[in-house]
Amino acid sequence: MSLFDGIKPDDPNAVGEDTWDLFESVERSFGVDLGDFYSLAGIRVSELAERICKLADYSPNEKCLSAAIFYKLRKTLADLFDIPSKSVRPTTPLRQLLPWRSREKTWRAMQKHLEIEFPGLAFPRGILLLCLIAPVTLLVCAKEFLGLKLGWTGLIAFSFLLVLPAIFACRPLARSLPFGCETVGDLAKAILARNYAVFATHHGGSAGDDVLSSLRLLIASEAGVQLSDVLPDTRIPSDLNIY
Repeated sequence: MSLFDGIKPDDPNAVGEDTWDLFESVERSFGVDLGDFYSLAGIRVSELAERICKLADYSPNEKCLSAAIFYKLRKTLADLFDIPSKSVRPTTPLRQLLPWRSREKTWRAMQKHLEIEFPGLAFPRGILLLCLIAPVTLLVCAKEFLGLKLGWTGLIAFSFLLVLPAIFACRPLARSLPFGCETVGDLAKAILARNYAVFATHHGGSAGDDVLSSLRLLIASEAGVQLSDVLPDTRIPSDLNIY
């Protein structure tokens, strides 16, 4: 029996696969066990942040954790790529430091050096769209002009099977910056959202507002929505339009 069998799709607070994955990401980042995910259905973001603070019991600290990550990023850029530290500020555009041609290699090197999870680089929308429409387009052309003996139902089904190989083949082209990561400071905040427990453990915890800020950023990234759409009163999953 599937883990999600029996959930009603029309239930706005059903805990489906997307919501399950979101809660798992929250557990990994904040180093907590949220318990039964189904019992969290309909929880507000602020309530989830409060639960995280109680479960993790972070020690209070006045340090800004995102600032600590920024300095680690700056040192990493200097150590690995000889980029002068003085030229790297929170407002420095990442495109200026990470050229498209070598961005994937640089990204992986930084992640390996720091031994923490980075947000993933993204496909350019044009490349992703090409991967979706190219298989069916090629098969239709083969059917119409080369006499491919394949019915329309089989053609559509076969084209769907080719989408994943096409995306896999284009993976080296996935070099667009993660959504919302335009500057070094943005990247520091995104890294904190995915590795909160790591930095809270080594640098001391911080105020509940800091947990809430990182949680909102993590939820926005995982749900593929704007940060402005993830407010303290936002309910999970109904207000995020995920299942």
